Amino acid sequence: MPELSLPPLDQQPITLVPEPLDVRGPGDPAPGELAGRLFLGGPLAVPLTGGADGFAYRLTHLALTVIADDDAPFESVTLGVELTCDAGEAIAWSMAPDRVTDTAQLTDRFRFGPQLSLLGVEASLGSVERTRVRQGTELLVEALRPLRADPAWVIRRGRHTPAAGAYRFVMVVRSPAGGTVRTGITVTARVRRRRLFGYRTSEPVMVDLL
Repeated sequence: MPELSLPPLDQQPITLVPEPLDVRGPGDPAPGELAGRLFLGGPLAVPLTGGADGFAYRLTHLALTVIADDDAPFESVTLGVELTCDAGEAIAWSMAPDRVTDTAQLTDRFRFGPQLSLLGVEASLGSVERTRVRQGTELLVEALRPLRADPAWVIRRGRHTPAAGAYRFVMVVRSPAGGTVRTGITVTARVRRRRLFGYRTSEPVMVDLL
């Protein structure tokens, strides 16, 4: 199974606006825009060998950097992708990572399995020191809605782990051969400032996959 490394991606700041309905108490001021804490990289698409079945496959890279703030921590951040194609339906054929727990390690490498599925690659024991100090696991990152046109990844805050850091995401997009695929990228977030406030991108970031 061939292994791939993730290319560098230029990242742009993403500003989120408050959602219309927030859970807040009487007298709490309405939150303003959320800027300077989220940076989006990609999407960058690389065509893959395929087409014999009438479909084209694109290896699509995304990055999201989440900046921590102890006074207003993220409870969750969701990176959503809306796939459209002018020749039919485009779907997220495979997504990685599919799950990250508090005892797992994020990696900058992935491996192809059968039928262009994406598999995680464990870091070698000689290059990474592993420490396990607590029992049980928490689900921190999860891929949502694979094999659909509206895939997403959700990053969650854990009991001991902030929802902050640099994240890399990869998916194989399948579409009818010869079609042009467009991605609409959205980011939503839940931020705790005494109470929980919701934020979202005002409009999707639209990018065509070549």
